[in-house]
Amino acid sequence: MKDLTEIENVIVDRLNHWSSIALGANHKVLGIECTSNIKNIIGEYGLELGYEVSASGNIKFDSEWLYDVIWSNSNEFGFSRLELILESELSRNLEQIKYDFDKLLVGNANHRIMICMTLGNGKGVKLILKQCSDSVSNYELLAKDSRFLVLIWDDYDSGKFLPHLIIK
Repeated sequence: MKDLTEIENVIVDRLNHWSSIALGANHKVLGIECTSNIKNIIGEYGLELGYEVSASGNIKFDSEWLYDVIWSNSNEFGFSRLELILESELSRNLEQIKYDFDKLLVGNANHRIMICMTLGNGKGVKLILKQCSDSVSNYELLAKDSRFLVLIWDDYDSGKFLPHLIIK
């Protein structure tokens, strides 16, 4: 997707590579396994870029804090910046997806990413995007040009993480 940043494009590419391996081997991928793999892929990339990473499930990362994955910088006073905040909801429950997405509305980071699965039918992607877009439009304290990357994992059809950018 041409409007994505370099970091966002790398994340999409790495997740799609993982998905092709996981789904290509006719491997039944369980939700908890998916969540763990996603956190590790994105967390390891954050470490490569020199960020401190908070996420559960990997001894290289700090403990999970507020979001499923955080990339940050800190100084002697604590956090000096959050580069990335990420929430994932790998159920097919629109209410749960909205609940996790809405956490991103209050975060102050350069990259706000939501990862979820399709709802299992052709209308599912549109429903998810409408819900997320409505949340962004209706949250009054978001700065103009706030960006949200919604990655919808199309595990039913293409096996790809489909990127959708929402900008206030």
